[in-house]
Amino acid sequence: MENNLVNGLFAKKRDNAPDFVIANLSFNESIIDWLKNNFNEKGWCNADLLISKNTGKMYAKKNDWKPNAEQTNTQSSVNEVQQTLKSSDLGEEMPDEINNIPF
Repeated sequence: MENNLVNGLFAKKRDNAPDFVIANLSFNESIIDWLKNNFNEKGWCNADLLISKNTGKMYAKKNDWKPNAEQTNTQSSVNEVQQTLKSSDLGEEMPDEINNIPF
């Protein structure tokens, strides 16, 4: 199994941090080489920030998920249905009295 851990990225939750601070991220020089070798075909490098089940420590792991053909086809079908609904006549317009009901 390939090691997908992000080399050179360290995440830690400070105990006294305010609620809106999720984690502190620290990078060392080895992140540069890791990034150079892990960009995808579109020029992005995606990673997930995870918490270890055993230790509770945070770590970053490369996310190289790609949709399969079935998921891509499903999204295309959803887009087609949405376009059809936008362009179709969904019935006659309601009178103003009904549209102005306050509930």
